[in-house]
Amino acid sequence: MEDFLSRNYPKKRGPLLLGLSGGADSKALLYALLDCGIQPHLAHIDHGWRGESKKEADLLLEEAKSLGLVFHTKKLVTVEKRNLEAICREERLTFFYELFCQYKYDALLLAHQKNDLLETVLKRILEGAHIFQLFGMTEVSWYKDMPLFRPLLGIYKEEIYKYLEDKKVSYFQDSTNEDISFLRGRMRKNILPQLQMEFGKGIEENLYQLSCRSLELSSYLEQRVQLYLDNVVVGSWGKSLSFNGLHQIEARYLVRKFLGFALPRKELEQILQWLKENAKDKEILRKEGAIRIDNKILFLLKNQKVADMVKR
Repeated sequence: MEDFLSRNYPKKRGPLLLGLSGGADSKALLYALLDCGIQPHLAHIDHGWRGESKKEADLLLEEAKSLGLVFHTKKLVTVEKRNLEAICREERLTFFYELFCQYKYDALLLAHQKNDLLETVLKRILEGAHIFQLFGMTEVSWYKDMPLFRPLLGIYKEEIYKYLEDKKVSYFQDSTNEDISFLRGRMRKNILPQLQMEFGKGIEENLYQLSCRSLELSSYLEQRVQLYLDNVVVGSWGKSLSFNGLHQIEARYLVRKFLGFALPRKELEQILQWLKENAKDKEILRKEGAIRIDNKILFLLKNQKVADMVKR
């Protein structure tokens, strides 16, 4: 924790906001911060999924008072059942961001740890993510203009339990974290344990190293394509970019950065092939605009009317 703070929060200008669920991870993060002399403000979301969630919120409020810490709480009212995890995640971030803006916090602290990272990496592999997107979460990222700090990404869950045991800190057991009706729960209870049984415990470190190498590749490609991004031509009709002199993996990364939205793999590979062949007057229509390729120049046109005008 001290190493993370020295790298990412050296001047300690303003207070930090900690997303506190009351589970083992967020409790460990809270007390590690206190050990380092940091007194974060706390934000708790009561999802209302479990009967005991109201009591847990009250207990966390009492604990915050005993520690002399500022405590914010909100109860979610979510009626949409489909994609419930993603919806609640966005509502949490919205609440945290509102607090961030109101109280001028320096950053939001989240308690994702190494096992969470490994689940994300495996999920991205199986979903067919690009090799430069396999790293999942990073120690520092952003939600709008709010920095997100994840100091525990290099710490396994077993180490967190040991830390809490040594400090005699209690925490809540959230049964929804292992609910196999959610993908995360199935990965945690079924998929990863099965893979570990078949391949051995070493898969955890292998997935972690893959995440690290993917992040290195992403950082390298970001530097390589920046010169091209600095030369994007922008007009009322949309924008364009020349793709001369690029390696295929750099071109693949640059197309995604230039467009600013995800493409189905088939469409992305078609665009790369047209650029490689120096194709002329090729087009893919998307709701975001018309994507046109002409003599190694990629255009993103704002609407089909403009695309028709360019054709003429």
